[in-house]
Amino acid sequence: MRSKDALEQQVIEANISDLTNAITSLIEIEDYVFDSDELFEDLSREVNDSITPRMMDECCQDIVKVFQKDHYSDQELDKGKEELWNFIDSLIKENKVSGRKKDFILDLWQKVLDIYDTARNRYKRTQKVELPIKLDENAKLPTYAHENDACADLYAREDQVLKAHSLSNKIDTGVHIALPKGWKACIAARSSIGAKTGLRLSNAVAQIDEGYRGPLIVLYDNHSDSDYEIKAGDRIAQMWIEPVYQFAAKQVDNLDDTERSSGGLGSTGR
Repeated sequence: MRSKDALEQQVIEANISDLTNAITSLIEIEDYVFDSDELFEDLSREVNDSITPRMMDECCQDIVKVFQKDHYSDQELDKGKEELWNFIDSLIKENKVSGRKKDFILDLWQKVLDIYDTARNRYKRTQKVELPIKLDENAKLPTYAHENDACADLYAREDQVLKAHSLSNKIDTGVHIALPKGWKACIAARSSIGAKTGLRLSNAVAQIDEGYRGPLIVLYDNHSDSDYEIKAGDRIAQMWIEPVYQFAAKQVDNLDDTERSSGGLGSTGR
């Protein structure tokens, strides 16, 4: 871990300090306020009314700036959240806070953690994942048409004709990628191809595993009555990358019931 001020302290010193100070100051309030239903209700209303969505959003923006300043890793962000829990836990233990007072403070502190998680998600969306790419001869790098596009365009490496009513035509992009550990690439048809031609991806959305190092090949079916000509350099598909979340299979005897239960295809109407 890097040698610098704890992330927990940096987060608290951002605009969120007003919120954390308000929460920690509740420790100094006499216990009888929390024991009295009427006084507790008044206090709860006053505190919760002060925590407005606008204030929470401003706190979130400031925490994002903290993350961006030093380019925190996922491991460091996990550690920072743990430190925030330790911070409030230590205060509660040092001051021997218990009962409804403790529950109230912990519930409010959860708002701090919610802001932290929201800031973390926003921060991750601002980070670009580095993707090593090797190109074959005449291949082009994937490109984004607009700054905030979700998908990058893939280009054909060579001229090709897709015969009418032909299936699984292989279009070579000449692009080789080395995905980061825990990521996958997805390839789908460009919307203009789906709307204006009889071409359809043979495998709907292609999934590229992190260990694959061969060229990205796009498979198209031509369902039209006409041949379709592709020129080298034509945009023929779009690609994006996303994290992989594997599941741990756990066999059980029964599943919890739901309103839909075992209703299958078409069970909710047209």
